[in-house]
Amino acid sequence: MKHQLEIIIFLACFCLSSLHIQAKTTINISGSIRDEESTESIPFSNIAILRLPDSTLIKGSSSDFNGNFSINITNSGSNILRISVIGYESKSIALDFQGSIDSLKLGNVYLKQKAILLDEIVTIGEQIKAKSESNKTTYYINKKITDASNTGMDVIKHVPGIQVDLMQNISLDGNQNISILVDGKERDRHFLSQIDVSKIDKLEVIRSPGSEYDANITGIINIVSKNKEESGINGQLLLDIPASGKEIYSFPNYNITYCIKNLSIYTSYNGELNYFDIEEYKFWRFLNHDNLDYYQSTYKLRQKNESHRFHFGVDYLFKNNNELGIYVNLNPYSSELDGNIESIVNFSNNHFSGYNANKDDTDKNLSHFISFFYKHHFNSKNELSADFSLYGLNAENLTTYIGNFYNTEQNIINNDIEASQHKMNLKIDVKTTINEKMVLKSGLKI
Repeated sequence: MKHQLEIIIFLACFCLSSLHIQAKTTINISGSIRDEESTESIPFSNIAILRLPDSTLIKGSSSDFNGNFSINITNSGSNILRISVIGYESKSIALDFQGSIDSLKLGNVYLKQKAILLDEIVTIGEQIKAKSESNKTTYYINKKITDASNTGMDVIKHVPGIQVDLMQNISLDGNQNISILVDGKERDRHFLSQIDVSKIDKLEVIRSPGSEYDANITGIINIVSKNKEESGINGQLLLDIPASGKEIYSFPNYNITYCIKNLSIYTSYNGELNYFDIEEYKFWRFLNHDNLDYYQSTYKLRQKNESHRFHFGVDYLFKNNNELGIYVNLNPYSSELDGNIESIVNFSNNHFSGYNANKDDTDKNLSHFISFFYKHHFNSKNELSADFSLYGLNAENLTTYIGNFYNTEQNIINNDIEASQHKMNLKIDVKTTINEKMVLKSGLKI
């Protein structure tokens, strides 16, 4: 029995010894990554443990902001610790663990900066070609601008000095008192959205308009089309779908153009839809005969702006020296502000006064612009042009307040405004070219 017990004890000790020999211990490796020249710490270096001989990645980590790192691995023979970071040469350290250890402190590990020699760097850019004359600058549209643009509105953004804001307002050198022309015919800024960019040849910018323009006009932008008109139909449709229903800024549009020989027929639409909430709180304290009173007001309103511009036009060239154009612009639009308005006045004698009402706007406006244009070329040096235009506006605005006003019972207040405006213009211009540097212009405007 005693002999059997000794054998059992011997076998148990042998097994425990074998387990101890075969067990794999965890080793912590730590150090600090530094620049070899400045000795400053190198943050966020890549730390990788690779197994030999196939360089299989065992574990990875990175140094902290101060360049320090700490990584735990299982003792499994020969390995390589590789340190790398952008701008420095990589460094490899052989790890061959013998015996029983639980940590390895490498101290400071220095990396050498990597020198990279580059060949000559050449940057190629293409500017928009321009030609300066005595009274204007002509910009020729290249293929890169055409490829990067969808409409005429996109094209003018590439011209130096012309700015287009979020609401599609156009300014020249920071001034919005400008006139937009297309082939010499006056058009509004929304008309540019229907122009096919492939039909644009050049842009003429006049920063000092002559006497033939109104005195308040500070600049002219004239879009000149290519002479050749291709037969067929083309157009585009843009649906601007807002991502939020609370705040809406949408500018949908479409345009369709049909050309055949010397006849061109076009139509387009430009929409502007703006919806957003307005909340405002005001509070005043004031002296009233040595008494301190206060006034407060609260506005919770919804701004709703809508504009729908429809363009229709026909251009016809006959006998090669006569141009006839008809252009119609219809614009129904509205600007409404609906919601709740509250006002309270507290006097020093604790007397309260004020109102609380719901505001409802009904705004209806319709403007129209009709233009008849004619140009006759007597020869290459003399021409006559006439432009007859009609403008009209019919507007009706009804604002209704429903609520309690100044300690009275609930009642209704209506403000109704109607307006109408109509005018017509006739403009006749005669142009005679004497030489390249001298041009005589005369005209009449009614």
